[in-house]
Amino acid sequence: MALTGVFCGIARAEVATDATPSETGSTGLYRMATLDGVGAKEIRLAAFGEFARSTNLLVLNDVDTRVITRLAAAVDFFRRVQLFASFSFSHNRDEQPVPGAPSILKTAFVPDLSLGAKGVAWRNDIFAVGGELGARVPLSASALPEAISSWIDVLGSACLWSAQRSSLRAHLSIGYYFDNSQKQLDVHNLTESDIEVFMFEHGAGTDRVRGALGLEGAFQVLRSPAFWPFVEYHFELEKRTPNDRLLSEAFENGDQQWITVGLKAGIGARLTIEAGVDVAIVASEIAYAPPLPAFDLWAGLTVPFNMSRGGER
Repeated sequence: MALTGVFCGIARAEVATDATPSETGSTGLYRMATLDGVGAKEIRLAAFGEFARSTNLLVLNDVDTRVITRLAAAVDFFRRVQLFASFSFSHNRDEQPVPGAPSILKTAFVPDLSLGAKGVAWRNDIFAVGGELGARVPLSASALPEAISSWIDVLGSACLWSAQRSSLRAHLSIGYYFDNSQKQLDVHNLTESDIEVFMFEHGAGTDRVRGALGLEGAFQVLRSPAFWPFVEYHFELEKRTPNDRLLSEAFENGDQQWITVGLKAGIGARLTIEAGVDVAIVASEIAYAPPLPAFDLWAGLTVPFNMSRGGER
């Protein structure tokens, strides 16, 4: 996909910069937004699927399964601004064994919408700096607009190395996530198990500082396909205001860390397919953050559409 974004020196005419939507719709890797690709002439449409399954995630010997389908889109304006959106629909299942009685089975369908904007404040052939604002709207909530969560991030990208048919780029994101998801909770007659399952189903937690580091390679042996392997490291530090109904100790782990590893393949000029996995490193206590499954598999595809005549906006 030919882009007019960050060019990484002489690599402008060699390996095209990747610009596929992330999970929120903002273009980037998969779990983190980047500034690469801002300024493209196409609207990018993407479809994703995710699958996670864990045991002992909420209570002893339970089995938790989550399947997410997601549609995302991103469109750029004035070569420096991008608007994005992502609609997701997750099916969640929690099965808790009860000795001598039928197991407790809880399921939920959770739709939500993410939308926002990001912009490039400054860039040259090697570096780029900008920022992003976004919001997550729970479409099944009865407490809108109080239950809308939001985020603000500072983004940076740098070209580390460039050759005739390959390159290596680094990305940084740091910001703050205002999590209001728990305001969807019915505060009456809730058990501890009810709250834990809700946090799993809705990805609900407390406000948190979050950051991410990403490395993205690119190589192309022939004209097609082009490959973009990447790895992301994520860190979240929860604000020290836990859900008191789930706080069993005076001091608990209030941060979580995980990595995302993925590979994208550009087939011709009209299709990018990708797949990867999230692997948990450190999980926060549930009183602070949404439960972090041991692994999360995902895959998707992106198709760009040129909206202007003759290839010009």
